[in-house]
Amino acid sequence: MQLPGNGDAICAAAENGAGVTRLPTFIAADPVRSGRLEIILSDYDCTALGIYVLYSSSRHQTAKLRALIDFLVEEISDPPGWDEGIFTR
Repeated sequence: MQLPGNGDAICAAAENGAGVTRLPTFIAADPVRSGRLEIILSDYDCTALGIYVLYSSSRHQTAKLRALIDFLVEEISDPPGWDEGIFTR
């Protein structure tokens, strides 16, 4: 059973044999790559969760906000960089 809470703690519990969990790949990528965790049910596709940036629709978008949006678009691509090397499909 997975309870809501800290993903790193849930990952550590799974690494220590506490059971099966469903974790985002940005939390589980390193343990999977190192062999501490194993992907099961790899043919089961989970609904992807989106990441959204909400901001005021004012006409004056700040340079800091534009830089953040550009950074997120570049860094969180499809697939995200942290997924590299963990899926063997």
